[in-house]
Amino acid sequence: MIAQDLFLVTVKYTKQDATTQELKRVSENFLTSAITFGEAETKMFKHLESSGGNSSFGDVSVTAMKKENFAHIIENQLG
Repeated sequence: MIAQDLFLVTVKYTKQDATTQELKRVSENFLTSAITFGEAETKMFKHLESSGGNSSFGDVSVTAMKKENFAHIIENQLG
């Protein structure tokens, strides 16, 4: 199995507000696992295309991307 890194990707796009239906330009951060920067970018575009709640319109651009190192990732086991 190939080890994957975590990438913090900043994406700027036009998003429709769920309550007001207003279109607005937003910049949001996403954390994704990938092997390369190119794969991380591709995952972001596919995510925005497929997510119904994050309907994107017009230009979508990756404005920043960096590989992140974490000592631990703690998942919520409560419940």
